[in-house]
Amino acid sequence: MTKQDTYQVLAALQAFYPDSFRGMTDAAAQLKVTLWQEQFADEPVALVQAAVKAYVSTDKKGFMPVPGQIKEQIAILQDKGGLNEQYAWELVTNALRNSSYGSLEEFAKLPADVQCAVGSPNTLKTWAQMNFGELQTVIASNFKRDYRAIVAQKRDFAKVPESAKRMITQNQIEGADFERDGA
Repeated sequence: MTKQDTYQVLAALQAFYPDSFRGMTDAAAQLKVTLWQEQFADEPVALVQAAVKAYVSTDKKGFMPVPGQIKEQIAILQDKGGLNEQYAWELVTNALRNSSYGSLEEFAKLPADVQCAVGSPNTLKTWAQMNFGELQTVIASNFKRDYRAIVAQKRDFAKVPESAKRMITQNQIEGADFERDGA
């Protein structure tokens, strides 16, 4: 989204939430435009506009949204119906049928987020040998909690601007180099 696009989005928001702009200095307005543009630089303007419309049409509080609220609307608009936790658990229970001996193969067949929540092929093998009652209560509950957390973390990270993601990645690389050098 360009700076001009950002002006248009904020002008629409000003029409709906005029009190949020009342008494704003030119410098503050310019800063607001810059900050919003940075947050949505990687997003198509049509998507941001659709997210703003979705927010405005469901807003019951009457306060102008912050960028995170518009990013949440974008995530909702882009949601392609990923796996819910129950379906993810069903994939795991299906994989358990052959995991006493074929845990490596079964683990490899699982989607990445499900693999992350399971942990390892060895975990599948251990679960395959467990009591069915414990598996369907304690293990299922823990898996679903972990899976929800993984999906939520991924969804939240998807909202971070690409420039910030690059900074995070760069810091992780530098941190890894530091750890190796310091060891």
